[in-house]
Amino acid sequence: MNITKYRIRTKELTVDFGEGEVLHLTYYPNEVKLEDILEPESKTVREAAEELTRTVVAWDLEEDGVPVPITVEALSSLPIQFFLTVQRAIAEDLRPGETTGSN
Repeated sequence: MNITKYRIRTKELTVDFGEGEVLHLTYYPNEVKLEDILEPESKTVREAAEELTRTVVAWDLEEDGVPVPITVEALSSLPIQFFLTVQRAIAEDLRPGETTGSN
């Protein structure tokens, strides 16, 4: 088995923020570490942003029609509830037997 090939597999996920607002993203499921999921609330904003930049490959997030880049700087300016919702959705998608995302 080649661990590099395993790590670079991607998965698509739709995150529902309610009121018709959804985020479509692609992420590396095999780059999510247990520590990323267990205590997301105890992380600094920068740590949470760094984790998302390592995990999320692409998304359709925009602000006033302008795409939001997947950078620590851009993510650090977003609401903490955004981070928690995305982290929770990824964690739920990774649960064995769950079929919310697609390969």
